[in-house]
Amino acid sequence: MSKARLVITSLVVEGQTAAEVAARYGVHRAWVYKLKARYLVEGEAAFEPRSRRPTTSPRATPAATVELVLTLRKQLAEAGLDAGAETIGWHLEHHHAAVLSRNGLETELRKLNITQKNSRPNHPTTCGKVERFQQTLKKWLRAQPVQPASITELQALLDTFTELYNQHRPHRSLPHRATPATTYHARPKAEPSSDRTGEIHHRVRTDRVDHTGVVTLRVNGRLHHIGIGRTHARTHVLILAQDLQIRVVDAATGELLRDLILDPTKDYQPTGKPPGPTRKHPKQTNS
Repeated sequence: MSKARLVITSLVVEGQTAAEVAARYGVHRAWVYKLKARYLVEGEAAFEPRSRRPTTSPRATPAATVELVLTLRKQLAEAGLDAGAETIGWHLEHHHAAVLSRNGLETELRKLNITQKNSRPNHPTTCGKVERFQQTLKKWLRAQPVQPASITELQALLDTFTELYNQHRPHRSLPHRATPATTYHARPKAEPSSDRTGEIHHRVRTDRVDHTGVVTLRVNGRLHHIGIGRTHARTHVLILAQDLQIRVVDAATGELLRDLILDPTKDYQPTGKPPGPTRKHPKQTNS
């Protein structure tokens, strides 16, 4: 006989008090009162085990996000593209404004029976980058509803894939899973010059906008703070420096966030915008 039945028997049949029953069976008096109240309302059902699942789960992934993950996985797989956790996470962040942490996304994908496979990092020979690219291309070609019947039709499909691969598809081997085109256009290009009297100093560094909307850059041994704006706080960026010409670019999208000539005499390089929220002009009254 379960302890719950023994407690109810002692209370109802034997007529013991709640304090006596609690002491007899080594349970809390409040639990005895709660069990008795439930028995009076539910009868025998009060002895059935209750689920310990919480009534609410505020940290659970919203149902709409789960549905979106499934839809993205299906669309990417049917298009012959990678449908792993990182790729789905990239699409959620950049195209659907639904941001999940990497660990949270991987956990959710495991619940949906989606297997994530990670290659061994920093081993390009064993990973076989060219072979992997060919596999991606062949998989995409096989997924096309209309298969090419001639070299011309095949070339048209290859041109479409090249546009998709370079301009739209997130690349897992690039920082922040940016597209190849984003990374390419964000970097300064070498140009011929007839002026050899002085060399322009070029450099590229990665950084992250801090919570105040600022990134830092050291020039000639002095640290300078460059205002980007609180709107872009926590954004991963590329800082492109050509002497005092500074460009700050969103590492994931390639968006130009700031273009300035750095003033080496100043520690802080302001954005030029007034601080704080935009002020409203007072209404004018006709006299």
